[in-house]
Amino acid sequence: MPPRPANRFDAASHRYYAGSVELVSVTTLLERDGQLDSWWFTEESRDRGQWVHARTAEFDLTGESGDLSRHEEWAGYVRAYESFRRLVPCRFDLVEVPLYRPDLGLAGTPDRGGLVYGRETVLDLKTGGPLEWHGRQLALYDILRGQLPPGTRQRIGLYLSTTGKFKIKPYTLTSDYREAERLLSGLRRTA
Repeated sequence: MPPRPANRFDAASHRYYAGSVELVSVTTLLERDGQLDSWWFTEESRDRGQWVHARTAEFDLTGESGDLSRHEEWAGYVRAYESFRRLVPCRFDLVEVPLYRPDLGLAGTPDRGGLVYGRETVLDLKTGGPLEWHGRQLALYDILRGQLPPGTRQRIGLYLSTTGKFKIKPYTLTSDYREAERLLSGLRRTA
């Protein structure tokens, strides 16, 4: 059997590859379908998201969030995550780990994967409010994660606020998976 091509993520361009073949990201797939509107995505939101994700990942990997004073205006999001981790029983085996499905032509980086309340979970951190496409995004991440039949894992949006509070939103609609499959079938036709 020939060796499988190495998967890689180019962080500078936010692109995923299986060998020399570029895979479509979950975000790009949702954008192409018109489900993501660019109004919510600004340079500030990108910088905030990257900073919050880096601090919360550091917390999960080391138990420390690092220096929050650099962006005190965003520190509440990290404090909200720390509060979530203190109050909610969870154990993550994936923290910001790129996942690849060359067979689907798809890749992406779910924020967390593991156990929440003792159940297999895919979890996404958000620094804004719930949007319609979040459930579909999580369904695609669940499919990327594999190992379990789609829909077996719980899907959670964790909405962090600047006040240090958080809200947990479970996504339970099976229609999110039908929509994910529709998107993937269109991707397979163009791959």
